[in-house]
Amino acid sequence: MEIEKRIQSLLEENGMEVAEDGTIFGEVDSFGYLSAIISLEEEFSIEFPDEYLNVELISLEHFSEIVKTLTHQSNE
Repeated sequence: MEIEKRIQSLLEENGMEVAEDGTIFGEVDSFGYLSAIISLEEEFSIEFPDEYLNVELISLEHFSEIVKTLTHQSNE
């Protein structure tokens, strides 16, 4: 669960509001979205491939699954 907390913190630092259920609400502009992606890439030493950059499917769970996949961690 530690990864989710780190991801949530980074998302919130970049202007995304994360609800208790993990959904991202409010208006997410492209600058905030890209800033969040860059922060996640730097934090976890990963690079998001283009196929993972679908802005319509964003949630804490979505970002967590991507980070875990790219860092080869289990989805616990």
